[in-house]
Amino acid sequence: MVKVSVIIPTYKRSEFLCRALDSVLGQTWPEVEAVVVDDNGADSPFRAQTQKALDAYAGDGRVVRVLNEKNLGGALARNEGIAAASGEYITFLDDDDIFLPEKVRVQVEAMLDNDWDMSFMDCDIRSQEGRLVDQRRHRVDTHPKNEDLLVRHLVEPLTPTDTYMYKASALRRIGGFDDVLTAQEYLLMLKTINSGLKIGYIPQALAVQYIHDGERMSFGKNKVTGEKYLLKIKKQYFHLLTPAQRRFIVCRHHAVLFFASLKRREYPAACKHMILAGLTSPATALGIFLDKRRMLKVDPLKK
Repeated sequence: MVKVSVIIPTYKRSEFLCRALDSVLGQTWPEVEAVVVDDNGADSPFRAQTQKALDAYAGDGRVVRVLNEKNLGGALARNEGIAAASGEYITFLDDDDIFLPEKVRVQVEAMLDNDWDMSFMDCDIRSQEGRLVDQRRHRVDTHPKNEDLLVRHLVEPLTPTDTYMYKASALRRIGGFDDVLTAQEYLLMLKTINSGLKIGYIPQALAVQYIHDGERMSFGKNKVTGEKYLLKIKKQYFHLLTPAQRRFIVCRHHAVLFFASLKRREYPAACKHMILAGLTSPATALGIFLDKRRMLKVDPLKK
């Protein structure tokens, strides 16, 4: 039976860590290890809090601790976990999210049956009280072609990281995560598709992302810079897309910057991006602004 390593980077969120860790250790697949990467840094007061939380797992050989000397950020912290992992398969979990009990078993069995190098799944998004607030469902074939995945990923990101699983050898071969401040999971999937790995999709939601008032790993002060960088990357592939798809991407870009600017109380910038979104694609902009959590209810790839 193959071992699965679950990489859990943690930073300033010791109060959620045990919930995430318990969801890994409670998996129905018996061969799992949890690689907890403490990215708080040796001199951080959060290091002691994190270590106190992990004391409950002292003596449990399934829990591997990696202590970073300084804060490396999400991408490099995950790469430290990849380096320390001993499993033949590797998956990821943010420290404030959870896996449902069958997640690892369902995913690794599908990968073994189909000899996939990588697979991804759906996920649910819940409030801290457990209320379902959104669902991430990917509209692709279970055995997709990489060129089809590329178009889908450009238009609607095939994320989050919690849903990914790799053969460890394949993940190391493509170099893991790039050292970037934002869009780490997006760029990893883009690199995975372009590298020609055999990718599968499992239409089940067995990971749960939680929305809370604290800062999530995927959001922060670098949001605006990251979105501009992402659009620059996506424009390199615009020749593969229809005019409608290109407009959708640009419109969504401005809508994301509208909400980011609004949250930061940068009202002139928010107004600018709202206008640009409307000018790019009025119907798309209306759908996004009416349902900002889901971003758009219709399928932008349907003709």
